[in-house]
Amino acid sequence: MRPFCGRSFARAPGIARRGRAGGALAALAAGVALLAGCARGGGGGRGAPEVRIAVTDDGFQPEVARVARGRPVTLLITRRSDHTCATEVVFENGPRVDLPLGREVRVELPALTGDTLRYACGMDMLQGMIVAK
Repeated sequence: MRPFCGRSFARAPGIARRGRAGGALAALAAGVALLAGCARGGGGGRGAPEVRIAVTDDGFQPEVARVARGRPVTLLITRRSDHTCATEVVFENGPRVDLPLGREVRVELPALTGDTLRYACGMDMLQGMIVAK
């Protein structure tokens, strides 16, 4: 099995090898199907939903992100401004995560136990919140 987009795949049982043209067509079809799954989030319903958050001159955008209750979530945070103090994000009762300028940072969070999870820059001047519904 070879990994692709965080998954492993192998030839399905009962599919025999074909000649070069048939095999190439089958491989192309399988590749397109796998890429389509990656474009939709790649988890096939098993992975955590992703929420994109940008750090701009106006702070965290969106300021409030809504997620499904009882499911883990992955935040994709990109700092787009060097004119704020948000060089890191601090989660209440949680980690501090550096936010390098112009680079997307993945923050994987477990399922929320409460209704909200607040976060802020290191100086607590810019704030945001994840709301579980």
